[in-house]
Amino acid sequence: MIVLGVDTSLRSTGYGILEVAGSRLRALDYGNIPNKRDLAVSQCLVNIHKRIAELIEHWKPDEASIEKVIYGKNANTMMV
Repeated sequence: MIVLGVDTSLRSTGYGILEVAGSRLRALDYGNIPNKRDLAVSQCLVNIHKRIAELIEHWKPDEASIEKVIYGKNANTMMV
């Protein structure tokens, strides 16, 4: 089974592709999707979508896991 994991962040979204075979795990690919500070939020989301779509097309994962939103001090930032 192939699993795509995503660590959400507007400016540096992390990702990992794992192969799971029983109790064995093997990292197939990992990295981040950087977005510059001066880039509009909408463009950041386009960049993240494009790269995640490429990863899905290439690796064809069976499952995906996305980090949940955690409590933060700035609600506006969390909602983005």
